[in-house]
Amino acid sequence: MKALLRKHLGHHIWLAAALVLLALFGAFRGNRELMTWLVDHVTQPCKQALGAVTYLFPFPVAEFLYIGLGLGLCAYLVRSALLIRRSPGRRRAAAYRRGLGLLCAVVTVLDWFCLAWGINYYADGFQERSGITAAEVTAAELYRVADYFT
Repeated sequence: MKALLRKHLGHHIWLAAALVLLALFGAFRGNRELMTWLVDHVTQPCKQALGAVTYLFPFPVAEFLYIGLGLGLCAYLVRSALLIRRSPGRRRAAAYRRGLGLLCAVVTVLDWFCLAWGINYYADGFQERSGITAAEVTAAELYRVADYFT
């Protein structure tokens, strides 16, 4: 068992780091000030930079990335099955290596989701940032506004 752990030390460190990041998100998501600071100073500037780059392409970059991710996952699973099948006597080790790689990728994608979008659920919302608060409206007011926009 120790030899298996040592042989895949890089993957184990990667997985541990990704899980620590996920645990930190879970522990600090209740801290609204920290989440708002992260949105303002980390994630929003990254999103703006990414938007400036992807704006240069005449096609939806994210959709191609999703398709590539799906095709890559299918290819990874097929290749994993073939490698495990072609490894007689070492099938358990091959399955462990491929499963560990997949687990690392899944946890890393979850980390990116929490950092890019999940933080926004725990930061200040539009009402707190703008000072505009929701108020009760009558059906007549709603009809008038809808009529104005149509």
